[in-house]
Parts: sequence; structure tokens; C-alpha cells
Amino acid sequence: MIWTQVSVTTDRLLFNGLWTLWIIVGAMLEERDLIASFGDAYRNYRSNVPMLIPYKWRPWNHNKKQ
Repeated sequence: MIWTQVSVTTDRLLFNGLWTLWIIVGAMLEERDLIASFGDAYRNYRSNVPMLIPYKWRPWNHNKKQ
């Protein structure tokens, strides 16, 4: 939602860029910690679930592994 401003000033652009970078780097560091904690179980989960944006959503492909 931080990128939805109608007019973006220089300081707002800097804030948005740094905040976006913080979210991405933070997610990568968190995944590293989760791999250290849960190992292969988390690696299997990560291979089936996208990190930030749910781009693999397919309503016709019900999860058949259950």
C-alpha cells in the first residue's frame, strides 16, 4: 500500500524504496532462520508456497497431496 500515493515526493520515494528493500531482505533472512530451525520440512513447504506474492494460485488445481 505504500506505493499507492498519487504524488510522490523525493523523500517519499526514498522511504518507499527503503521500506520495500527492508521487507524483501527481512523475508529472506527470516527464511534462512526457518531453514535453520525446521530443515527439510521447511524446504518442502517453501517449494510449494511462494515467498511474498501468491503467483501460483490456481483454483482448478486443488491440493492433491492432502
